[in-house]
Amino acid sequence: MRQLRVMVSRNVILFLKNRINVLLCFFAIVTVVGLYVIFLRNFMIHSVENAGLDPLYINEFTDRLMVSGLLTVINTTTCFGIMQMSVADAAAGVKWDLLVWQSIISA
Repeated sequence: MRQLRVMVSRNVILFLKNRINVLLCFFAIVTVVGLYVIFLRNFMIHSVENAGLDPLYINEFTDRLMVSGLLTVINTTTCFGIMQMSVADAAAGVKWDLLVWQSIISA
């Protein structure tokens, strides 16, 4: 358990040291939600109204549809981002650094 805690804390520290990555992660979330609220929401509400849905459910249906789409996009981009970071770490030799840390901790 100690080994896992040390490795996770090391990776969190490395992530937080790169302040630009942290800022861009939060900025991406704000950008996607902001674009939806500013531009897409009204367009989608009008499209759903034209389809003949009951007016009581239009806002709820539209917002839930958009959130489900956002969750799908977030899951996909997160997996691809992790794969990209894994390949970059393997190319830079970071894997060997983690193996050295594990051997130091287990010793």
